[in-house]
Amino acid sequence: MTNTFTPPLRRQYLLLSILVSVLALLSDSCSFQNPEEGKAYAFLYGVSKFDGYIPPVTNLDYTDDDARALSELLAREGWTVFLRIDDGSAGGTEAASRAQLLLDLAYAKENLSSSDRVLFYFSSHGGQGYASGQEEPILSEDEYDYNEWILLYTESANLYQYPEGWRQGAVSDDELGQWLKDIPTRKKMVIIDTCNSGGFIGPQAAMEGLTTEVIFGEIVSIDYPQIFDPALVENTLGLYIFFPRLDTADLPAWDAVVLAAAGERENSVEGGVFAHGWFTWALMQGASKDSLDVMRADYNGDGYVTVLEAYQFTGEEIRRYSGGEPYFLPRISGSPYDLVLF
Repeated sequence: MTNTFTPPLRRQYLLLSILVSVLALLSDSCSFQNPEEGKAYAFLYGVSKFDGYIPPVTNLDYTDDDARALSELLAREGWTVFLRIDDGSAGGTEAASRAQLLLDLAYAKENLSSSDRVLFYFSSHGGQGYASGQEEPILSEDEYDYNEWILLYTESANLYQYPEGWRQGAVSDDELGQWLKDIPTRKKMVIIDTCNSGGFIGPQAAMEGLTTEVIFGEIVSIDYPQIFDPALVENTLGLYIFFPRLDTADLPAWDAVVLAAAGERENSVEGGVFAHGWFTWALMQGASKDSLDVMRADYNGDGYVTVLEAYQFTGEEIRRYSGGEPYFLPRISGSPYDLVLF
Protein backbone atom coordinates (compact mmCIF):
# COMPACT_ATOMS: atom_id res chain seq x y z
CA MET A 1 0.00 0.00 0.00
CA THR A 2 1.38 3.39 -0.99
CA ASN A 3 0.31 6.62 0.67
CA THR A 4 0.52 9.63 -1.60
CA PHE A 5 -0.33 12.30 1.00
CA THR A 6 2.16 14.17 3.16
CA PRO A 7 1.41 13.16 6.77
CA PRO A 8 1.94 15.48 9.74
CA LEU A 9 5.39 15.32 11.29
CA ARG A 10 5.91 14.44 14.93
CA ARG A 11 9.18 16.37 15.37
CA GLN A 12 11.11 19.37 14.24
CA TYR A 13 14.45 17.89 13.12
CA LEU A 14 14.87 15.95 9.86
CA LEU A 15 18.56 15.17 9.47
CA LEU A 16 20.16 11.73 9.43
CA SER A 17 19.61 8.01 8.66
CA ILE A 18 18.52 4.62 10.08
CA LEU A 19 19.01 1.00 11.10
CA VAL A 20 18.22 -1.86 8.69
CA SER A 21 16.19 -4.79 10.03
CA VAL A 22 18.27 -7.93 10.65
CA LEU A 23 15.97 -9.50 13.19
CA ALA A 24 15.72 -12.81 11.36
CA LEU A 25 19.45 -13.26 11.97
CA LEU A 26 19.32 -12.13 15.60
CA SER A 27 16.44 -14.13 17.07
CA ASP A 28 18.72 -16.60 18.88
CA SER A 29 21.13 -14.03 20.30
CA CYS A 30 19.31 -13.40 23.59
CA SER A 31 17.21 -15.24 26.13
CA PHE A 32 13.47 -15.65 25.59
CA GLN A 33 11.49 -14.84 28.72
CA ASN A 34 8.30 -16.76 29.47
CA PRO A 35 5.58 -14.16 30.18
CA GLU A 36 3.97 -16.48 32.75
CA GLU A 37 6.97 -16.08 35.09
CA GLY A 38 5.70 -12.80 36.51
CA LYS A 39 3.18 -10.01 36.21
CA ALA A 40 3.14 -7.40 33.45
CA TYR A 41 2.65 -3.66 34.01
CA ALA A 42 2.23 -1.08 31.26
CA PHE A 43 2.32 2.72 31.68
CA LEU A 44 1.08 4.43 28.53
CA TYR A 45 1.41 8.15 27.83
CA GLY A 46 -0.47 9.84 24.99
CA VAL A 47 -0.07 13.60 24.57
CA SER A 48 -2.04 15.48 21.91
CA LYS A 49 -2.55 18.86 23.62
CA PHE A 50 0.42 21.21 23.69
CA ASP A 51 -1.23 24.52 24.57
CA GLY A 52 1.24 24.87 27.43
CA TYR A 53 4.14 25.00 24.98
CA ILE A 54 5.11 27.98 22.88
CA PRO A 55 5.14 27.61 19.06
CA PRO A 56 6.32 25.86 16.94
CA VAL A 57 5.04 22.98 19.11
CA THR A 58 1.48 22.36 17.95
CA ASN A 59 -1.30 19.96 18.92
CA LEU A 60 -1.29 16.44 17.44
CA ASP A 61 -4.31 14.51 16.21
CA TYR A 62 -3.76 10.86 17.09
CA THR A 63 -1.23 10.50 19.89
CA ASP A 64 -3.97 10.16 22.51
CA ASP A 65 -5.70 7.59 20.30
CA ASP A 66 -2.42 5.68 20.03
CA ALA A 67 -2.16 5.29 23.80
CA ARG A 68 -5.84 4.36 24.22
CA ALA A 69 -5.81 1.74 21.48
CA LEU A 70 -2.57 0.14 22.64
CA SER A 71 -3.81 0.13 26.25
CA GLU A 72 -6.93 -1.78 25.21
CA LEU A 73 -4.82 -4.30 23.30
CA LEU A 74 -2.42 -4.83 26.18
CA ALA A 75 -5.28 -5.18 28.67
CA ARG A 76 -6.74 -7.97 26.55
CA GLU A 77 -3.31 -9.60 26.62
CA GLY A 78 -3.29 -9.66 30.42
CA TRP A 79 -1.23 -6.56 31.19
CA THR A 80 -2.09 -4.33 34.16
CA VAL A 81 -2.51 -1.01 32.34
CA PHE A 82 -2.06 2.55 33.60
CA LEU A 83 -3.28 5.03 30.97
CA ARG A 84 -2.21 8.70 30.99
CA ILE A 85 -3.83 11.07 28.48
CA ASP A 86 -3.16 14.82 28.21
CA ASP A 87 -4.39 16.63 31.36
CA GLY A 88 -6.07 13.54 32.82
CA SER A 89 -9.64 14.69 32.20
CA ALA A 90 -10.32 12.03 29.56
CA GLY A 91 -12.25 9.47 31.62
CA GLY A 92 -10.38 7.52 34.27
CA THR A 93 -6.83 8.51 33.35
CA GLU A 94 -4.14 10.54 35.05
CA ALA A 95 -2.30 13.41 33.42
CA ALA A 96 0.42 12.45 30.93
CA SER A 97 2.83 14.77 32.72
CA ARG A 98 6.41 14.73 33.93
CA ALA A 99 5.14 14.73 37.53
CA GLN A 100 2.93 11.70 36.87
CA LEU A 101 5.79 9.84 35.21
CA LEU A 102 7.86 10.28 38.36
CA LEU A 103 4.95 8.88 40.41
CA ASP A 104 4.64 5.90 38.05
CA LEU A 105 8.35 5.19 38.26
CA ALA A 106 8.14 5.30 42.05
CA TYR A 107 5.17 2.91 41.96
CA ALA A 108 7.10 0.50 39.76
CA LYS A 109 10.12 0.71 42.06
CA GLU A 110 8.02 -0.18 45.11
CA ASN A 111 5.68 -2.80 43.62
CA LEU A 112 7.53 -4.77 40.94
CA SER A 113 9.59 -7.89 41.53
CA SER A 114 12.50 -9.27 39.54
CA SER A 115 10.19 -11.65 37.65
CA ASP A 116 7.82 -8.92 36.46
CA ARG A 117 7.78 -7.13 33.11
CA VAL A 118 7.23 -3.40 32.80
CA LEU A 119 6.55 -1.26 29.73
CA PHE A 120 6.69 2.50 29.41
CA TYR A 121 5.10 3.74 26.18
CA PHE A 122 5.07 7.32 24.87
CA SER A 123 3.22 8.83 21.91
CA SER A 124 3.89 12.54 21.66
CA HIS A 125 6.14 15.21 20.19
CA GLY A 126 9.85 14.72 20.53
CA GLY A 127 12.72 17.14 20.29
CA GLN A 128 16.45 17.66 20.51
CA GLY A 129 18.70 20.05 22.35
CA TYR A 130 22.48 20.24 22.69
CA ALA A 131 23.94 18.15 25.47
CA SER A 132 24.65 19.61 28.89
CA GLY A 133 27.83 21.64 29.09
CA GLN A 134 27.97 22.33 25.34
CA GLU A 135 27.58 25.61 23.57
CA GLU A 136 24.72 25.73 21.10
CA PRO A 137 25.95 23.54 18.21
CA ILE A 138 26.48 24.40 14.58
CA LEU A 139 24.93 22.19 11.90
CA SER A 140 27.60 19.54 11.60
CA GLU A 141 26.96 15.82 11.86
CA ASP A 142 30.22 15.13 13.70
CA GLU A 143 30.88 18.10 15.98
CA TYR A 144 28.13 17.98 18.59
CA ASP A 145 25.96 15.70 20.65
CA TYR A 146 22.23 16.04 21.28
CA ASN A 147 19.97 15.17 24.16
CA GLU A 148 16.59 13.85 23.07
CA TRP A 149 13.34 14.75 24.82
CA ILE A 150 9.77 13.48 25.07
CA LEU A 151 7.36 16.39 25.41
CA LEU A 152 4.77 15.52 28.06
CA TYR A 153 1.66 17.44 29.09
CA THR A 154 2.21 20.71 30.91
CA GLU A 155 0.37 23.96 31.43
CA SER A 156 3.52 26.01 31.04
CA ALA A 157 6.87 25.39 29.37
CA ASN A 158 9.30 27.74 27.67
CA LEU A 159 11.33 25.95 25.02
CA TYR A 160 13.44 29.05 24.46
CA GLN A 161 14.97 28.53 27.90
CA TYR A 162 16.94 25.35 27.35
CA PRO A 163 17.18 23.08 29.24
CA GLU A 164 15.46 24.56 32.30
CA GLY A 165 12.35 25.57 30.38
CA TRP A 166 12.03 22.11 28.86
CA ARG A 167 12.10 20.37 32.24
CA GLN A 168 8.85 22.08 33.16
CA GLY A 169 7.13 19.47 31.01
CA ALA A 170 9.54 17.36 29.00
CA VAL A 171 11.78 14.40 29.94
CA SER A 172 15.24 13.81 28.49
CA ASP A 173 16.86 10.53 27.52
CA ASP A 174 19.47 10.92 30.26
CA GLU A 175 16.82 11.51 32.93
CA LEU A 176 14.68 8.57 31.89
CA GLY A 177 17.70 6.30 31.79
CA GLN A 178 18.65 7.23 35.35
CA TRP A 179 15.10 6.82 36.66
CA LEU A 180 14.61 3.36 35.14
CA LYS A 181 17.65 1.99 36.98
CA ASP A 182 15.73 1.90 40.25
CA ILE A 183 13.01 -0.49 39.04
CA PRO A 184 13.98 -3.94 40.41
CA THR A 185 13.62 -6.02 37.26
CA ARG A 186 15.72 -6.54 34.14
CA LYS A 187 12.56 -6.99 32.08
CA LYS A 188 12.02 -3.34 31.22
CA MET A 189 10.73 -2.07 27.88
CA VAL A 190 10.50 1.48 26.56
CA ILE A 191 8.51 2.04 23.36
CA ILE A 192 8.55 5.57 21.93
CA ASP A 193 6.49 6.88 19.01
CA THR A 194 7.98 10.34 18.60
CA CYS A 195 10.42 12.05 16.30
CA ASN A 196 14.10 11.66 17.22
CA SER A 197 13.18 8.70 19.45
CA GLY A 198 16.19 6.69 18.31
CA GLY A 199 18.27 9.10 20.35
CA PHE A 200 16.98 7.41 23.49
CA ILE A 201 19.14 4.48 22.39
CA GLY A 202 22.07 6.71 21.52
CA PRO A 203 24.30 6.86 18.42
CA GLN A 204 26.81 4.47 19.97
CA ALA A 205 24.15 1.74 20.04
CA ALA A 206 22.81 2.06 16.49
CA MET A 207 24.01 1.33 12.98
CA GLU A 208 22.82 3.53 10.14
CA GLY A 209 21.20 1.66 7.26
CA LEU A 210 20.12 4.60 5.12
CA THR A 211 22.70 6.96 3.69
CA THR A 212 21.51 10.55 3.52
CA GLU A 213 22.79 13.82 2.11
CA VAL A 214 22.03 16.73 4.42
CA ILE A 215 22.22 20.38 3.35
CA PHE A 216 21.50 23.11 5.91
CA GLY A 217 19.74 20.65 8.18
CA GLU A 218 17.41 19.20 5.53
CA ILE A 219 17.61 15.78 3.87
CA VAL A 220 17.97 16.25 0.12
CA SER A 221 18.54 12.61 -0.87
CA ILE A 222 18.41 9.12 0.62
CA ASP A 223 20.29 6.07 -0.66
CA TYR A 224 18.57 2.73 -0.03
CA PRO A 225 21.07 -0.14 0.35
CA GLN A 226 20.23 -3.79 -0.04
CA ILE A 227 18.42 -4.99 3.09
CA PHE A 228 21.14 -7.53 3.91
CA ASP A 229 24.16 -5.52 2.86
CA PRO A 230 27.07 -7.69 4.13
CA ALA A 231 29.00 -4.88 5.83
CA LEU A 232 25.89 -3.51 7.51
CA VAL A 233 24.83 -6.95 8.73
CA GLU A 234 28.31 -7.64 10.13
CA ASN A 235 28.44 -4.31 11.96
CA THR A 236 24.91 -4.64 13.30
CA LEU A 237 25.46 -8.18 14.54
CA GLY A 238 28.64 -7.15 16.30
CA LEU A 239 26.89 -4.20 17.89
CA TYR A 240 24.02 -6.37 19.08
CA ILE A 241 26.16 -9.20 20.40
CA PHE A 242 28.46 -6.88 22.36
CA PHE A 243 25.76 -4.56 23.67
CA PRO A 244 26.91 -4.91 27.34
CA ARG A 245 29.92 -2.77 26.43
CA LEU A 246 27.64 0.09 25.39
CA ASP A 247 27.69 1.87 28.72
CA THR A 248 27.56 5.24 26.96
CA ALA A 249 24.07 4.63 25.55
CA ASP A 250 21.36 6.97 26.81
CA LEU A 251 19.21 4.10 28.09
CA PRO A 252 21.81 1.36 28.73
CA ALA A 253 21.02 -2.10 27.43
CA TRP A 254 21.26 -3.62 30.90
CA ASP A 255 18.47 -1.39 32.16
CA ALA A 256 15.85 -1.48 29.37
CA VAL A 257 15.27 -2.55 25.80
CA VAL A 258 14.19 0.44 23.72
CA LEU A 259 12.01 0.19 20.61
CA ALA A 260 11.87 3.59 18.91
CA ALA A 261 9.74 4.71 15.99
CA ALA A 262 12.47 6.68 14.22
CA GLY A 263 16.15 7.49 14.17
CA GLU A 264 17.94 10.03 16.31
CA ARG A 265 17.52 12.72 13.63
CA GLU A 266 14.38 11.47 11.90
CA ASN A 267 10.74 12.47 12.10
CA SER A 268 8.00 9.91 12.71
CA VAL A 269 4.58 10.65 11.25
CA GLU A 270 0.90 10.22 12.04
CA GLY A 271 -2.36 10.31 10.14
CA GLY A 272 -3.71 9.20 6.80
CA VAL A 273 -5.84 6.09 6.51
CA PHE A 274 -4.55 4.79 9.85
CA ALA A 275 -5.78 7.63 12.13
CA HIS A 276 -2.80 6.71 14.29
CA GLY A 277 0.95 7.16 14.34
CA TRP A 278 2.35 4.94 11.61
CA PHE A 279 4.67 3.15 13.99
CA THR A 280 2.01 2.51 16.66
CA TRP A 281 -0.44 1.32 14.01
CA ALA A 282 2.15 -1.12 12.68
CA LEU A 283 2.94 -2.28 16.23
CA MET A 284 -0.71 -3.11 16.89
CA GLN A 285 -1.12 -4.79 13.52
CA GLY A 286 1.59 -7.22 14.59
CA ALA A 287 -0.85 -8.67 17.12
CA SER A 288 -3.64 -9.15 14.56
CA LYS A 289 -4.30 -12.67 13.26
CA ASP A 290 -3.66 -13.93 9.73
CA SER A 291 -5.71 -16.52 7.84
CA LEU A 292 -4.06 -19.30 9.87
CA ASP A 293 -5.02 -17.62 13.18
CA VAL A 294 -1.37 -16.73 13.89
CA MET A 295 -0.35 -13.24 14.97
CA ARG A 296 1.23 -11.51 12.00
CA ALA A 297 4.43 -10.61 13.88
CA ASP A 298 4.81 -14.09 15.39
CA TYR A 299 7.49 -15.11 12.91
CA ASN A 300 8.46 -18.36 14.62
CA GLY A 301 4.87 -19.41 15.34
CA ASP A 302 5.38 -19.98 19.07
CA GLY A 303 2.27 -18.03 20.09
CA TYR A 304 4.11 -14.92 21.29
CA VAL A 305 5.18 -11.62 19.71
CA THR A 306 8.45 -10.48 21.25
CA VAL A 307 10.12 -7.07 21.09
CA LEU A 308 12.54 -8.29 18.42
CA GLU A 309 9.70 -9.66 16.31
CA ALA A 310 7.81 -6.37 16.75
CA TYR A 311 10.91 -4.50 15.58
CA GLN A 312 11.15 -6.51 12.38
CA PHE A 313 7.42 -6.34 11.72
CA THR A 314 7.07 -2.58 12.25
CA GLY A 315 10.01 -1.90 9.96
CA GLU A 316 8.54 -4.05 7.20
CA GLU A 317 5.11 -2.44 7.59
CA ILE A 318 6.48 1.12 7.43
CA ARG A 319 8.43 0.23 4.29
CA ARG A 320 5.17 -1.02 2.82
CA TYR A 321 3.22 2.07 3.87
CA SER A 322 5.80 4.31 2.20
CA GLY A 323 6.01 2.35 -1.05
CA GLY A 324 9.42 0.91 -0.17
CA GLU A 325 11.25 4.19 0.34
CA PRO A 326 10.74 5.35 3.93
CA TYR A 327 12.52 8.34 5.39
CA PHE A 328 12.18 6.91 8.88
CA LEU A 329 12.37 3.38 10.24
CA PRO A 330 12.22 1.89 13.77
CA ARG A 331 15.31 1.37 15.93
CA ILE A 332 15.95 -1.17 18.67
CA SER A 333 18.55 -1.40 21.39
CA GLY A 334 20.22 -4.52 22.66
CA SER A 335 18.89 -6.42 25.67
CA PRO A 336 19.80 -9.51 27.66
CA TYR A 337 16.21 -10.73 27.08
CA ASP A 338 13.82 -11.00 24.17
CA LEU A 339 10.74 -9.81 26.04
CA VAL A 340 7.15 -10.72 25.20
CA LEU A 341 4.72 -8.00 24.15
CA PHE A 342 1.69 -9.96 22.95
